[in-house]
Amino acid sequence: MKVIALLSASALGGLCLGLVLESGRTGERFALGTETQAEPSESSVGQSSEAPVAVALPGQAEAESFSNLPPEHQSEVLQRWVSKRSALRSGGDELTMLRAVKTLTYEQAAALLEGFSSAPAGKGDSVDFVRVALKERLAALDPKLALEQGRQRGDSQLRSAAVVALMQRNAAEGLRAVAQLSEKEREGVWDLATTFTKPGGTIQELTALLKEMPQSAKVSAFSLGLEGSLASLAARRMAADPAGGLGELRHIEAELLAAKGLGSSGPSEQQQPPVHLIMGMLMELRSLSPEAARTVFDALSEGEKSSFVVSTEASARLVETGTDAAIRFAETQSNENFVKEAARGVWQALAQQDRTSALQWIESLPEGSFRDGVLASVMREAALRTRSFGNAQDAFQAGAELLSKKTQLDYYSFLVSKNPLAPSEVIASLPLSDADKQELRRRAAPVKVK
Repeated sequence: MKVIALLSASALGGLCLGLVLESGRTGERFALGTETQAEPSESSVGQSSEAPVAVALPGQAEAESFSNLPPEHQSEVLQRWVSKRSALRSGGDELTMLRAVKTLTYEQAAALLEGFSSAPAGKGDSVDFVRVALKERLAALDPKLALEQGRQRGDSQLRSAAVVALMQRNAAEGLRAVAQLSEKEREGVWDLATTFTKPGGTIQELTALLKEMPQSAKVSAFSLGLEGSLASLAARRMAADPAGGLGELRHIEAELLAAKGLGSSGPSEQQQPPVHLIMGMLMELRSLSPEAARTVFDALSEGEKSSFVVSTEASARLVETGTDAAIRFAETQSNENFVKEAARGVWQALAQQDRTSALQWIESLPEGSFRDGVLASVMREAALRTRSFGNAQDAFQAGAELLSKKTQLDYYSFLVSKNPLAPSEVIASLPLSDADKQELRRRAAPVKVK
């Protein structure tokens, strides 16, 4: 499964693997050059004959002519592409290969795949790239047939490509197909489908499918990562109808929870989608409609929220509606922990925009949960900024950047309270004067230090 995922990702990046198409005097032909050399000329006498000829990238029309070649010529083209040295490959070659393969019929792709089935792996996995490209073409043309052939041949790559294609057409159809696979056949397939696929269909179709499934299949669907598909489909639904989409999401999640023995068979106010499902839905919804995302968040119950959801919502609101609105959002959260998490989101967004101004802004904050959340976020933001998670010195240095002695001492007091080491050991390492260290010892001590 890892191979197909990596190869699919590389196709999008346009790695230098290379297909060169060129037109000959006798008509269009494809030369996936092994090592094309320049013809000697008067001006090239005495120069190295190893220099490759620069060939312009072909257009779509040339790629389309690939499907009109005789089968043996198509195979020869692919074989030459595989054997081409990496030094002669250009950045557009791989994309050209994919364009050419996309013109093949099911029968043509199947025949070429059969010819490459026993070929040894090439340098840079070029043979496997060709295999995967052909399998993805089969899956795109007829995913159900490709899935069946993948099962018959024990070909996990073909099964995965087929499930991805089914999911793109209709998530319910893809889920139904996966549920029919054996546990061994299913291994890795669903993770790939939900990671690299934007599911098609509707959330209503998923709900209808779950009602048809026996309980054992529902449990399998839950464990196969159905939440990813639900989140994506729900986000698209809520972009048009936030209230209706949220109600449908709660309803279908109740079906899944009931299948796992975690609730009744119908939706109720006590049954709530898991927070990671809400998180995924809101992240995608915000990219579709920030306004709808705000509406949905405001409609969530406290149990449907998580620290991450609250923090990211606060960051988004600062960017979308301004600092004052984001602070009001943070201060009106339902509990102290969410106030702190929202404060963290506000700080992170401000620090990304203008860290100097954000440090000045901290000095204006009154005592309370919001300010405590901001100070805690200074430590987290320092780790993100320096990419040095677990390095205490970076957290200490972040405190030294705070603008007032009072804010610094409040920040270091927080660090001391959260550090697993003894307070005396932590305080001794801080970049503070002896008087300030003594003040921190007083704050950390169960009784005042005289």
